[in-house]
Amino acid sequence: MSNENLTEEKQSENNQPSNKFAVQRIYSSGSTYKLSHVPQIFKSEWKPKIDMEIQAKNEKMEENIFNVNLTINVIAKNNDMTAFTAEVNQGGIFNVEGFSEEQLKQILQANAADILFPYASKKITDMSVEATLPPIILQPISFAAVYAQQKQNAQKEQNKQTEEAEKIIVKESDVITKH
Repeated sequence: MSNENLTEEKQSENNQPSNKFAVQRIYSSGSTYKLSHVPQIFKSEWKPKIDMEIQAKNEKMEENIFNVNLTINVIAKNNDMTAFTAEVNQGGIFNVEGFSEEQLKQILQANAADILFPYASKKITDMSVEATLPPIILQPISFAAVYAQQKQNAQKEQNKQTEEAEKIIVKESDVITKH
């Protein structure tokens, strides 16, 4: 009996589903860039200020199969002039099963984005080089850390609202005094 069969037997004996997170496909659903203020941008020293906006969306395609799309918008300004804009849509299809709802949410919003980001980042770099600019290299992002921070902030906000709701506010006009 192979190790694979032993694992399947143990799982079926315990009647517990196994957890699975697997990449089925990674794809690009589009990318564009625009070079602005040409040729002026080539005449000045290149010291860009990079603004980046990232959005991750996911949708259930079928049972345990999810499509995750990461959209990155980059604006590079040099000497207060927009020099380069780019948008990359990087997608992935993931098989996710055996996780709780909260774990599934984290996997789709954080772990899948962690997998897709390097592909999208490379496209931004490639497009900046194609535009004859020095490479724009995006710094790595830990979507898992961002997700954890957002979850923590949401919990703090919920706790604050609960505390506010539990306070009894007594105004001076509410107090009845006897003379």
